[in-house]
Amino acid sequence: MIRLYGVGFDDPTYPALAERCTALVWDTALQVINSGQDVVLDWNCWSVARRHVWASRARTAGAQVRLHHLTADLSTAQQRSADRNACAPPHAHQLANEDIAHLAALFEPPQPFEGIETVRVP
Repeated sequence: MIRLYGVGFDDPTYPALAERCTALVWDTALQVINSGQDVVLDWNCWSVARRHVWASRARTAGAQVRLHHLTADLSTAQQRSADRNACAPPHAHQLANEDIAHLAALFEPPQPFEGIETVRVP
């Protein structure tokens, strides 16, 4: 987003621009799926509702759905973010500890009733 549009999370245009980027990535992912290859979608699927939408879309496209759930505790996530921030290129999003804590509070852990194969990663 920063590289394409020069805006970060705090910019009011960010949500609309993020949706445009997501649509473009999804169009490309469909082409890859249709060629018989695997695709990794690395974006906000932090809620049951978002996971349902994207799992349904992927299954409709003929893909097998597998969720990789990173299970690190808050302090580990904050340290990993700080490590990434220290060597990130200029167009990378920078997340402070309070940002990580805020996002962690919004996260809905995957549940068996969702019907998505889940791989838990420490």
